[in-house]
Amino acid sequence: ASPLPFTSRVSLLLIFPLLEVQSATNPELCKSTSKLLIDCLKDCKPLSLANEPQDCLDGLENLLCKWINDEKFVGADQEKACLASTLVILACARGSIRMMLSTLHTVQKLNCPDLDVSRMLRELLETSGGPGVPTSLTGSLHHLCWDHSDVISVPADINSSKENSKTKEVPRTLGTDGKYLYLTGCTGAGLARIGTGRAGTLRGVVYARNLHIEQGWVTYADGNLVFRNASADTKSSSPFCQLLNPSTLQVEAEVQLCGMSPAISNSNNSTTTLALCSDGLYIYWVTCSSVVVRSGPSKSNKSLTIFVDVLSFQNNDNGALELTPVKDRITIQRKDIEASKTLTEALIERLRPVRSSSANMALEAIQLLAATAKDDNAQTSCGLTLKVLRKTPMYTCGNHLVMVIPSSGNSRSGQPSALFVPALSVSGPSKGIATSLCFSLSDGQLDQRVDLSDAPGCALAKGSSLCSMGACYDVENNTIWTCSDEWVEEWGNPGNMAPHHIARRLGVVPTPSPDSALIPLL
Repeated sequence: ASPLPFTSRVSLLLIFPLLEVQSATNPELCKSTSKLLIDCLKDCKPLSLANEPQDCLDGLENLLCKWINDEKFVGADQEKACLASTLVILACARGSIRMMLSTLHTVQKLNCPDLDVSRMLRELLETSGGPGVPTSLTGSLHHLCWDHSDVISVPADINSSKENSKTKEVPRTLGTDGKYLYLTGCTGAGLARIGTGRAGTLRGVVYARNLHIEQGWVTYADGNLVFRNASADTKSSSPFCQLLNPSTLQVEAEVQLCGMSPAISNSNNSTTTLALCSDGLYIYWVTCSSVVVRSGPSKSNKSLTIFVDVLSFQNNDNGALELTPVKDRITIQRKDIEASKTLTEALIERLRPVRSSSANMALEAIQLLAATAKDDNAQTSCGLTLKVLRKTPMYTCGNHLVMVIPSSGNSRSGQPSALFVPALSVSGPSKGIATSLCFSLSDGQLDQRVDLSDAPGCALAKGSSLCSMGACYDVENNTIWTCSDEWVEEWGNPGNMAPHHIARRLGVVPTPSPDSALIPLL
């Protein structure tokens, strides 16, 4: 927004003391002014006045507060409610934390009926804090990097039975409760609990260890230490996950997944778990399924579809915990990625016998499953091959699902360097260390790609392998933790906190219905 001319700003600032003096002799001026302001502000979107002159907005705020706190104000209940509503709407449109807190303090002192501001507050929650950068690994926010030896050395006889002879490619996973880190070994087996140095814990000290934990994924959500066994994908009788005791790391209870749609439940046999992460409250189950994604009316792009299911803990009728979906399943994909077909594939497609669309989809899914079983180089909907995706560290803050992949030209991670990241120019800036692919959890699309290139003290710059790295989000401290074979690191979160975290701290329902006002959480 262009700056306001000096003469216009001075003229506007001089109006506020005139209104204050005139309202002392003519109280009707307050009533007409508040109605005029509401009519002007009702069309303003949240955060739309963030770039307006601050001194003018401060003058308007001070004028409204003086009128609200005036004991001689005529018609106190109705007029003060109108002024309070104007003040709340102005605070939402301005987007100032100071003004929002001051407005809350002012409104709490009033004894007036409910304010008609639910629409503005609902729209403010939906903005998720306004435009900003997504969460990612950023060099300027690299806080700590301390070395540690691999505290999990799983004996050779564990997972060596015939049933587990074919071990899966499960990466190191990480979870935190804000005080301790719960991490698995580099192969996904074993579990350790180490201190972070926060809340009275000793940094790097191993407080507990369980070497008999099989391959799987560990995370911490809603006060529960969650573990999902890697064999749960193939065993229909296995529980979805298990709850572990945070102190002893022993299994305490089993949790089932309920409330999924029949179509999703029937496809679990062909579902492969890629990650199980948490934002501290919800569990995000990242899977791939053999679904043929069509890119046009007659074309089909044979790729594995990546899904994210958002789950929360609920108590059933018997008082036991179970997981239920919070929202509809999210499809992770990139619209700008379309598998290019060779000339031979195009000719084969033309010579393919005519079948019904459902028959073609079924046949392609069967062929894709067979190809995936033989080779993990199948393309996925997010642009990465399944082989690379199995080893990719993932974490989420609730707004975005972040996949950390090697940057172009970085070969130290042990993964293919040419994914879909464009090659860096020889004469350009220094080579990146890693790249964070930030997928929005509202629509599943790639929101932004953030390169990590200014962190010479991080573990990846020191030669650690990206394949052995685990990552998680710490909602208690709003930070990101990563752990490799030799290093544990803490990163600041450059993005905004998820709306459900803000709403939980404020004690309001995160997504109120359109016809209801915000109601407090019990």
